[in-house]
Amino acid sequence: MTLISDLPWDLVEEILSRTSITSLRAIGSTCKRWNTLCKDESFRKKHCGKATKEFLMNMTCDYNYEYESDLVSPTRFNLQNIKDLPSSLKKIGNNNMLCPVQILSVYSCDGLLLLVTADNLGLDQLVVWNPYLGQTRWIETKILQYDRYAIGQYAIGYDNKKNHKVLKVFSWSDIKPQIYDLNSNSWRVLGITCECYSSLEKGRGASLKGNTYFVAENEEKIFCFDFTTERFGPCLHLPFDFDGTDVTLSCVREEQLAVFAHSCETGTYKMEIWITTKIDPNAVSWSKFFKVEVEIDGYYNLFLYQFEVQSFFIDKEKKIAVVSGIDDCDILGYDKSIVVGKDGYFEKTNLGYVFSYVPSWVQIQ
Repeated sequence: MTLISDLPWDLVEEILSRTSITSLRAIGSTCKRWNTLCKDESFRKKHCGKATKEFLMNMTCDYNYEYESDLVSPTRFNLQNIKDLPSSLKKIGNNNMLCPVQILSVYSCDGLLLLVTADNLGLDQLVVWNPYLGQTRWIETKILQYDRYAIGQYAIGYDNKKNHKVLKVFSWSDIKPQIYDLNSNSWRVLGITCECYSSLEKGRGASLKGNTYFVAENEEKIFCFDFTTERFGPCLHLPFDFDGTDVTLSCVREEQLAVFAHSCETGTYKMEIWITTKIDPNAVSWSKFFKVEVEIDGYYNLFLYQFEVQSFFIDKEKKIAVVSGIDDCDILGYDKSIVVGKDGYFEKTNLGYVFSYVPSWVQIQ
């Protein structure tokens, strides 16, 4: 019987390049030469070129009584046939992390997840996590004393030298934004202002090619934070009318920005999704992905009246979107998700919080 160790090295490398990142972690621990290969930059570039570029990630938190921590389980799904929902969402990989405090928000960029938690005093605690490499890194926030209770949101991105950074922006304009550099392990206050303020109550920004885009306070525009210049860009227009419309941002394969707009009036839930054809911190152009209207005609979809969208994931080829949000009338505060299609398809799911995720080899330790 031929063993893998008997094969030519170039064939072994080709086989390993087609192996999932999670499997490579286990493989590297069994053989010193394989472990060296897995750490080689040229091999990683080859591996990433053959790996799946994007998938839907569903994150749930369950309390683990053995470790007295939340067990965070990201799950990858394969959207095969959205019209046959039970079989179309297949769990094909997971990786768990024990988190000692409750997770409040999740931000993603370049295969990294920024988890925002709170300590016993209700103060922000941050951890950066690469779930595919199983690496975590806690970020110290105690130096930010005068504003620790100030309301704000975060973003994670990187500059043109691939230095990863964390941004914190505040809902109060008299508090300057602050930035954390993972290389220097330090926070800095940015002496900058922004002509548009982030709509903090309307979900998170979306990171694209290292930069983060936010929804402006009036929800008629978006704006960008450039992690290279560490400056905000000008306000950029959105492509639709705004009468009673709520706006949420996402990204497509970390190549395009997408915007989900929805409104609910006279018994009809209206949704539009647009995708950028060109975008940079100073300019944007859009193309409509699809528009769907759902009649609210019973208990099954009554929650749409109070559905606050938090995130969404789109599949361009299948012309569908999975939308995650919170029912403001649900006293338990559980996340809900809906699946919508270009042809008017609509389905409730129990997925909970979902978002787009692209795995990477980015090291954070």
